[in-house]
Amino acid sequence: MTAKPDLLIFVGGLSGDPVVEMVANAQRAVARDTVTRARDCAAFGRIILVTDSPSLADEMRDQVIVEPSGPDFLF
Repeated sequence: MTAKPDLLIFVGGLSGDPVVEMVANAQRAVARDTVTRARDCAAFGRIILVTDSPSLADEMRDQVIVEPSGPDFLF
């Protein structure tokens, strides 16, 4: 039996004016949806979320492995 692949999701790197924040919010929503779909299809082993968003990290902590990114991480 082959092991299931892990899924890595990277979300971050955007902040600033209101338009940029709208894009960042959309990206966070896509990440949430991706996690839900990935869990539902059961095709992946671990789901790992790398993010610089403390609120997204807190929200997703019970569903995925969260790796907070530092300030030097370039998305």
